[in-house]
Amino acid sequence: MVSHDNGETFTAYAEPNPSWNPCDCCTTASAYGADGKLALLYREETDNERDMFVVLSDPRSQSKPVRTRISSTAWKINGCPMTYFTITRSEAGFVTAWPTKGQVYFARLDKAGNVLPPGEIRTPGTSGMRNGLVALSASDGASLIAWKSKDVWLATL
Repeated sequence: MVSHDNGETFTAYAEPNPSWNPCDCCTTASAYGADGKLALLYREETDNERDMFVVLSDPRSQSKPVRTRISSTAWKINGCPMTYFTITRSEAGFVTAWPTKGQVYFARLDKAGNVLPPGEIRTPGTSGMRNGLVALSASDGASLIAWKSKDVWLATL
């Protein structure tokens, strides 16, 4: 639902695409890009393949949302991993962070939601279920990824 009048009224409920199947217990994260497009980060659950996707939509236009797989490490698991993840705006587009198979990964995306080189990056740290993640981007393109593991906050640049 979208409001164009500061929350006075909202458009009708609209699902980006009924064939996209977000994991029921994992979180969903979102951020607005510098161009006003909304980026939604979610974990897919179709066929128990728990890959990460970003959906970009422009609430000001009638264009269809565009979905891009951002994870390259496949994770087939029969059940919800109950994970948290994050997406934030950066100079180039967005920076994202998520756990897969107990490892923390991140990627930088362009403004169209495409993964920038070098692609998915595995951090040296581990993560459990329902751990918080933070992704920040500096104006020079550096990214800070922080997460909680076993009651300790860890970070990587």
